[in-house]
Amino acid sequence: MPRSPMRPGATTKAKGMLSSGRSRGGARPRTFRAETPDGSLELEAGQPCPDLDRLLGEAGVESWACVRAGGSLACRITADAGRARQALIEQFVRGIGYTCFAGAGEGADPAPTLLILGIPEDAAVRLGVMLEQPAVLVGRRGRSPELRSCPRSRTPGAS
Repeated sequence: MPRSPMRPGATTKAKGMLSSGRSRGGARPRTFRAETPDGSLELEAGQPCPDLDRLLGEAGVESWACVRAGGSLACRITADAGRARQALIEQFVRGIGYTCFAGAGEGADPAPTLLILGIPEDAAVRLGVMLEQPAVLVGRRGRSPELRSCPRSRTPGAS
């Protein structure tokens, strides 16, 4: 299979609109960045990324997701705590059999993120709910990424 033309340090950017870009309290990054062996990928809703499609093909999978590994809707955490949380989430995701690449959101909220290859959309949304994220970016090979809301869990008996 041909290797991607990307070189370490190269960046592929797929532009589009991911969210409102709020910078405080539950902000969603406009751009997800992931560092892969072939270079940096920048992913946004609405725009395909041919280099990610190649990476999916090389991995033999069709689906992917970017999840935010930093703070949650409930709490903001320091950058060091966000990196530690990212490492734990990455260990968990790899432990259940997915390939993932670390990265960060861009713009006003550069929280740590993970690009997870092969994860189905419903599993990505469940992971986002578990991490108390407002949304995850999901996609399939050959299609534009889409933002999926992560419904907040309700406490039994809460109104």
